[in-house]
Amino acid sequence: TDSDIAVDPGGRLYYTFDYPYAGTTAVCTTDDRAESWHCDPATVPGGTDRMWISAPSTKESFPTPDQGLTTRSSPLPPAASLILS
Repeated sequence: TDSDIAVDPGGRLYYTFDYPYAGTTAVCTTDDRAESWHCDPATVPGGTDRMWISAPSTKESFPTPDQGLTTRSSPLPPAASLILS
């Protein structure tokens, strides 16, 4: 699958990928060097491909799939996210 990573100025890593393959765009974040992950499995719904993400600040991130759709997303709050270990 296609994926992308970005790191914001505060050190939060963003990882985006198709979930499942050629499905929605999922975005996962980690603040502790991948000890734990907070994921939103459907940040961009529908079939997506070639997703990119940028994280220009600690307050916002921008996932963008290659379907002509631009979506603005805020960093995922840990309380509302799935924690993977």
